[in-house]
Amino acid sequence: MIRDDRPKELPIVRLLAGIRNMGYTFESAILDIVDNSVTAMANNIYILIQGKNKVDSRIEKVIICDDGKGMNCDEVFNALELGSPESVYQDNSLSKYGFGLKSAGLSQANAIYVISKHEEENDWNKASISWKDIKENNRYIVDENLTLTEEEKAYIQQFNLTNGTIVILDELIKVSKVKKNLAVKKITEKCAITFHRFMEKNNLKIYVNSDDAIKPYDPLFCNEIGDNLMTHYDGKHVCNYFPSSYPLVINPKTKSKATIKAVLLPNPPLYEREGLQKKINQKYHILQKNIGFYIYRNDRLIVEATTLALFSRSEPRLLASRISIDLDTNCDDDINLDVKKTQLVFPEHFMEQLRDLLNPYFRRSKDLWDEMKIRKANELQESPTDSDALHSRSNEMLKGVAPVVCDPQTGDVKPMQDAVVNNIADLKEQYGIDDTVIEELKRKNKQRVVTVSELPKGMLWKPGIGGENNCQVIVELSRQHPFYEKIYKKLEVGSDAVVILDAFFLNMAMAEMGINCDDNKYAKIFEKLRQSVSHQLENFIDLELDEDDDEDESL
Repeated sequence: MIRDDRPKELPIVRLLAGIRNMGYTFESAILDIVDNSVTAMANNIYILIQGKNKVDSRIEKVIICDDGKGMNCDEVFNALELGSPESVYQDNSLSKYGFGLKSAGLSQANAIYVISKHEEENDWNKASISWKDIKENNRYIVDENLTLTEEEKAYIQQFNLTNGTIVILDELIKVSKVKKNLAVKKITEKCAITFHRFMEKNNLKIYVNSDDAIKPYDPLFCNEIGDNLMTHYDGKHVCNYFPSSYPLVINPKTKSKATIKAVLLPNPPLYEREGLQKKINQKYHILQKNIGFYIYRNDRLIVEATTLALFSRSEPRLLASRISIDLDTNCDDDINLDVKKTQLVFPEHFMEQLRDLLNPYFRRSKDLWDEMKIRKANELQESPTDSDALHSRSNEMLKGVAPVVCDPQTGDVKPMQDAVVNNIADLKEQYGIDDTVIEELKRKNKQRVVTVSELPKGMLWKPGIGGENNCQVIVELSRQHPFYEKIYKKLEVGSDAVVILDAFFLNMAMAEMGINCDDNKYAKIFEKLRQSVSHQLENFIDLELDEDDDEDESL
């Protein structure tokens, strides 16, 4: 039974404290507010991220202006009311719970101002909510009929707004230590991918601290898809897996469904001969973190590059794989979508259907990646690569070097080449050459520093047998490793720096093989050493370069 003596009023301050700490990031909060501008059918959205001053680059205020249809006085109140009435939302709205503006805004700021003018009205309306007022009065308050400041009037004039909405987040809290230039970069990137369909279909333009509109980024590159399916994949074009988008029922009773599209992007290693591999990687964002599902609701990207536990992100043969799942408002009651509209859970029966549908796609993607790998190896056999020229001076200078052994008791040093020759069969077996690079090694059998397409377990270098008479210790370097991509390839051909690096890795290889000549019990230790160092180098290189470009900082 319901007891009348129980408290009837909610503890509003505690409730709101929980709402404003839902887990919004700076980007997700701003984009949740931009959603409202998109729903209002704005043609232009202007995002201004203002710093305290030129010396202090920390963010002080965020202003989001649009030229959408705008709101009258009651609609402005509803926009700021907690849990806005469901009747005010359109069927194609990006909103769901009526919390977006409030929860997103209060997660970042202590004050939210909304200024709006409906296209059929003459005057601008202004209202606000303040965390300070809510705490002092212990109730949720919308302050209405406020007077516009000169600064706010300037925004209307600056963007030539005859109608539309301005949202101001003032007295920022959690983002006070964020650098303005980094925030601008992050918001630009997120808007480009989140609203790319609106930019492409509706000619929506979004500006972030710039007079230039953001360029849309479609993670599936649908405008490049040709008629060819994956059965005719050549590694240089975007291909569809399904002849057309594939509908998949979520709930048979409500007839809600999702639409699936699966593509395979170009294979960057195929462009190595042309020197375009890095460019293709950058254009198509070929990174392990970008593999997976891109989930849309009413054309807005809500979840980016999730695995949905259907595959392992560490599988390199899926680097070119991208899948989109399209949902509309009809699906809302059949999925679990959070208030931030960034996380969702599908029913288990839908996941089973999705798994059955896409398992053949994942298998085919892996097979095609392997086919492209073999094709690349064949092409490399036919003509020299730029890497041959890069290491040509090293190979000339290092062709006569040989491993030595030093007696720690006497200090005597003697060549170890005889030991290498005597154990050549065992060493070849121990340092087996991968089938994908064997042709490269045959062609370069007189070189001491050999570059190969890639090495197992993500290693940068590995000892091998080659050189003169095919019985010298050589070192194999992986062209796919970030250290080679971002360090070696930026060095001048034949420079001292290249020679020093080559000599270092060759000496590492000779030392390892020399020790393993007499006793291979250390073989696994050396392999783990190479794997660990290669992994650390990869992380170090990515971290250092990212920090230089403000890439690794987070909001």
